[in-house]
Amino acid sequence: DTEQEITFIYKPEKTGLQKFTVKLLPEVPDANSKNNMYVFTQKVIKNKIRVGIFSATPNYEHKFIKFVLNQTENIEARSFIKIKNKNLADYSTDSLDVIIFQDYPANNSTPAELSKIKNSLIKNHPGFLVLPGRKINLAKLEMFYDFMPIKSIMPRSRLENELFLPLAKTSIHPLLNLFNDAQLNTSYWNNLPPVTINFSTVAKEKSTVLLEANKRALAANGLIVLENNGLKSALINGTGLWKWHFLLRDNPDYKNGYKNLLVNLVRWSANNEKFKPVVLEVNKNSANPGQEIILKGFIYSAQNALVKTGRMELAAEWQGKNFTIQMEKDRSGVFIARYKPIGEGAYTFKVDGFIGSDKIGKDRQIVQVLPYNREFVQTNLDTLFLKQLAEESDGMFFRAQNAEKIFNYLDLADTQIMHTNEVALRYKNWLLYVIIFIAAMEWIIRKKNNLA
Repeated sequence: DTEQEITFIYKPEKTGLQKFTVKLLPEVPDANSKNNMYVFTQKVIKNKIRVGIFSATPNYEHKFIKFVLNQTENIEARSFIKIKNKNLADYSTDSLDVIIFQDYPANNSTPAELSKIKNSLIKNHPGFLVLPGRKINLAKLEMFYDFMPIKSIMPRSRLENELFLPLAKTSIHPLLNLFNDAQLNTSYWNNLPPVTINFSTVAKEKSTVLLEANKRALAANGLIVLENNGLKSALINGTGLWKWHFLLRDNPDYKNGYKNLLVNLVRWSANNEKFKPVVLEVNKNSANPGQEIILKGFIYSAQNALVKTGRMELAAEWQGKNFTIQMEKDRSGVFIARYKPIGEGAYTFKVDGFIGSDKIGKDRQIVQVLPYNREFVQTNLDTLFLKQLAEESDGMFFRAQNAEKIFNYLDLADTQIMHTNEVALRYKNWLLYVIIFIAAMEWIIRKKNNLA
């Protein structure tokens, strides 16, 4: 037994998470062919995710966002600060994958520059993140409501520092999964410094509220996200978020939390495809009773990376009966289950994905199990007897699925035609009657046995 290294060169044609299967095809049949296959996923990303950060004036929030993103692999962040960069004409908004409004638009933002940004949102569908601050002009922000996860935003009459907490749901959004450790993730959200909430917002029906204030004062949404028609947008309703990093940077467990949230939001919004944290795949949409169905489950992070530390629970429903199916995880983090249906009908397979004790998503697939065509049912052949019979008669035995191997044993090059005889059917009436009789008998037998 020796090891050999093989290099495959492949140039992907599109971005996103792609699945690859490597199979080893042995020269002779292998007793266990399942260990000759390896499945893995590879995230294909752009050379750079280009991010534009727009602000009214220089501030800590803007500075930290730009610093964090430029320290992240495959992300390039550029600034447009109204007080410095007075003219947007030389700033290419069409090349941006994500647009961030941080305390923007400002009072002195011109209609021309705002129209240029809006046209880029309409034409290119970049991700759109909004972090409103005290210097934002809410009237000018209204022209971007079509791209935002909110219906309206109004100043709060009473400002207080408040805590942001994830909504108490059975399922936590992958954007809020900032660490591989579920307990650390929960602890992080419970220990964040408070931030100032300046506005009250009304979320759209299709939006999802992920964070909310602890409601010591007036109720307020903290983080709202929206996926709609190829556009992904988010609004973080708080100022002083930079404190989440600087006040926790000496804590080795928490110091990367805010950075991970920003990167999650940028990578999530830069990908126009609808995000599914949990995916269930089947190898066939229809099968026959007893025919094996292979189910594969995947758990993805907000950055579309395969999560290897999660777990999955698979359940099936058939004719009103519910039962669970065990899934096993391979080395690449893919969950696999095999099932042979016992009867005909629709089988609904449902899977739930978890990271720690937090449910992060679900998916389902339906497989139709159809009856066999009885005319083509494979019977249990006495293979041993047929092989012995072939050997004793100086012949060879082949199964139908291996019929092509017969040609390896035929010497077609030496085939000679010894005699040719042509028989005209019209001169042998009795032969015609025999053919008609045989066809009629076959039809009667088929009709009698419901094979017609």
